[in-house]
Amino acid sequence: MGELEEELRREIEEEDAPEPEKRRRRKRKRKRRCGACGETLTKGDRFCDACGAVVMSDDEDSRYRREIEPALAKGRKWIAIVGVMYVFGGLVFYATTEEPLVLWINLALAAIHGGLWHWGKSNLLPAAISALVLFISVHLLNAVLDPTTIAQGILIKGIFIVVLARAVSAGLEARRLRRGGTS
Repeated sequence: MGELEEELRREIEEEDAPEPEKRRRRKRKRKRRCGACGETLTKGDRFCDACGAVVMSDDEDSRYRREIEPALAKGRKWIAIVGVMYVFGGLVFYATTEEPLVLWINLALAAIHGGLWHWGKSNLLPAAISALVLFISVHLLNAVLDPTTIAQGILIKGIFIVVLARAVSAGLEARRLRRGGTS
């Protein structure tokens, strides 16, 4: 029963503590996780037991959270936007033409972009390049099958290319920061 009482006492102290103290206590309680696989780390680990990745020091971890994570989030956002645009475009096209094949193709492309978005958590640059190559390949294939589609939706195609180019740019920025470049 002593442990339960001690835990209740700590919770009451936590509630009564001033806000800066609460933040410090929460920070101390936060478990460190492997940046590669997300496994919980033990204090003093130099390598992750689950995947073997090198564990960052507190300074490296702080720099990662301050500089690199925002670049990764920015690039992943653009990949996600393209995936959402595929869903929206497929639904609109299906509503106007009732052609289920195009809907399924767009949903498959959106699912692929979901996978690329997930991959972008750790490897944004290849994920963004893959998204751009996929987009260009799909539209080149479409142009070969039906040349009249080249001019159709040219503005939207341009927007997709710009958005995916921004994802590649964010991936390049994250890579530069990882290699020790400055902001």
